[in-house]
Amino acid sequence: MKIKFLLFFCFTSLLGFSQEYKGTIKVQKKGGIATLIYDEVNMRLVGKDNYGNILDSAVVGFRIKTTVKGIAYDETIQGTTLSNKMQFQLSRLDNGTTLFFSEIKVRDKSGTLFNWNDLKVKTGYRLEKEY
Repeated sequence: MKIKFLLFFCFTSLLGFSQEYKGTIKVQKKGGIATLIYDEVNMRLVGKDNYGNILDSAVVGFRIKTTVKGIAYDETIQGTTLSNKMQFQLSRLDNGTTLFFSEIKVRDKSGTLFNWNDLKVKTGYRLEKEY
């Protein structure tokens, strides 16, 4: 009988000890910009780090070139979002087109400004149907 009581006491004390500790584990995610992606919904260029987090303010400026219905467009953008004129042109697409992003300026978490490689993205109504 004493052995059963002793085992019960040890088990409840271990169970109580494990429930008393309420700590959090903090994980530091140190990672730079891994890639740049074009957000078709908000029509902007954003960064993505090694862990999959979206970095909204990573892109400082870029130049976009595209052809919509035979008319070539070339704009220099300061910030992440396309201009209203370009958003209007891209929202009226009936078929697919290719966007060329060049002269991309990127700022990392430490504040260092550097150039990114050129980026080519396909977008448009016809391309969405292929998936």
